[in-house]
Amino acid sequence: MSPKADAVHTFTNWISYNRGLVAAIIIGAVSALFLVSCEPRTQSLFDAQRKVTAAELAREISAAECQYDAMMKAAELAKADLEAQIKRRQEFVALAGQVGNMAATGTVSAGGIAGAVVQLLTLALGAGLIYDNRRKDRLIADVKTINKTADALAKET
Repeated sequence: MSPKADAVHTFTNWISYNRGLVAAIIIGAVSALFLVSCEPRTQSLFDAQRKVTAAELAREISAAECQYDAMMKAAELAKADLEAQIKRRQEFVALAGQVGNMAATGTVSAGGIAGAVVQLLTLALGAGLIYDNRRKDRLIADVKTINKTADALAKET
């Protein structure tokens, strides 16, 4: 019998005698390989069918924060717009009260008041529409810019 065959026989006898240890080493090696090679994944924030890694999830969170910031900016602009409309309404009511007072005291004729009110309404509506359209144009441009940035970040993932 050759020494090489004797070494193989000795090794196989050792494996047979230490089956539990050999099985534990094999299971441990496979488990370690699995843990090292497989990166954990979770469901994407934007696409329920896709799984993402931690780095991709961080980019998606950043994109979601950009979208949230854009929505908050739009909400603040809408609130400021409502406050401005309320202020204009209050000023108009005060002006109408003054015109009514002047009519009651007889210092201004009813025709003059009606003409003044129509002119005032026309000017106020025109100015309000111009202001509102410019404000909305700026808001839409800002939201589009932020959404493009968020979409670009989401596509990177």
